[in-house]
Amino acid sequence: MLHMNLEGNRFTGQIPGSFGKLTNITLINLSKNRLSVLLPMELGNLLWLQALNLSHNALECPLPPELASCSMLLTSNASHNFFNGSIPTALQTMSRLSTLDLSQNQF
Repeated sequence: MLHMNLEGNRFTGQIPGSFGKLTNITLINLSKNRLSVLLPMELGNLLWLQALNLSHNALECPLPPELASCSMLLTSNASHNFFNGSIPTALQTMSRLSTLDLSQNQF
């Protein structure tokens, strides 16, 4: 299992699209940073991703429907951001997803 914990590093701007090349990663924690721009659609390339934590940032964008391609995703926390728009209906097809926290956003 490959984990990446980058919690609380004061990163700003956008998550690099190159994260989509980390195809064997199972956990990404980017919580408690200052990320504020779009989520890259390349995150949909992370087929083995089981946990994604984007909480407590300043992300101001719609959730990308490409996240539904992460078919192994079990838990995702995107709370305490400024996500807007509607929640993608593609997320309903994620049969393994057991926890999705979208609280404290602007949907």
